[in-house]
Amino acid sequence: MVRSAIFRNRDGSELARTILPRLKIEYQPRRSLFFRVVSEYRAQRQASLEHGRTGEPLYVAGSVVGEREQNNLRLDWLASFEPTPGTAAYFGYGSAMESPASSGSGNLRRTNDGFFLKLAYQLRR
Repeated sequence: MVRSAIFRNRDGSELARTILPRLKIEYQPRRSLFFRVVSEYRAQRQASLEHGRTGEPLYVAGSVVGEREQNNLRLDWLASFEPTPGTAAYFGYGSAMESPASSGSGNLRRTNDGFFLKLAYQLRR
């Protein structure tokens, strides 16, 4: 797990933080068959932007930049089958989810999905 934080010099308060736990599980029931699941959750928070010395709020494009919070979840699955050396089939699926800024961390919604298939065969002479 990775955790990082940035603190203000003026008062030591937290300006931003990121927590990034990652889980990777691999299972190989036999030499020719392999499965992998990778899950990564990213929780980010940023406090309101303030002037470094005075503490006055900062404006971007005419409006105050307030607190932001973002939570993302990424899941990737992979299955691999290699019946003989040089012959292989891979199937994978990936999914990304995020929580809207106003809903908090509990309401993840799917933002994109992806599938892939790779077949490989080595010609022998």
